[in-house]
Amino acid sequence: MPEVHQEKLPAAESNLSTPAPEQAPTPERSAERPRTIGGTATERMQAGPQPSAQPADSGASSVPLKDNELQAIENILAEGLQEFFLSLTPQAQYEFKVAGEATAQKIQVAIRNKATRIKDIVHLIIGWLKSLPGVNKFFIEQEAKIKADKIMRYYKS
Repeated sequence: MPEVHQEKLPAAESNLSTPAPEQAPTPERSAERPRTIGGTATERMQAGPQPSAQPADSGASSVPLKDNELQAIENILAEGLQEFFLSLTPQAQYEFKVAGEATAQKIQVAIRNKATRIKDIVHLIIGWLKSLPGVNKFFIEQEAKIKADKIMRYYKS
């Protein structure tokens, strides 16, 4: 009958095993453990997405920078909505912000198309503003018209 030999693992590989029981945190030790910079998972979710740790001078960025035109449209859309925005939950704030950025991009594309009527821009803004809960329909229409006029003035100047 052949003999089975067990090979010994080198010492470096034996350190990859699970930590010794004295190193495992106990409930008493975990309560004393200092909090990390990021906080708990719930706190990180409420805080929203964090900026990436890439250096500012790196040439290869995964997120394209916004041009001045798009930034101006977003600023016009955001004017006067701080009160409503702050009353939303953090998750709703994030969704509203993302929808606003998408609306700004659609408006930018529509205006570059040159065949766009102001009515089309008003409809885009109304669609975005309708996601605000508890806001009067007439207020939404009025704000959309004001914002569309400001955007058109921005492009004519």
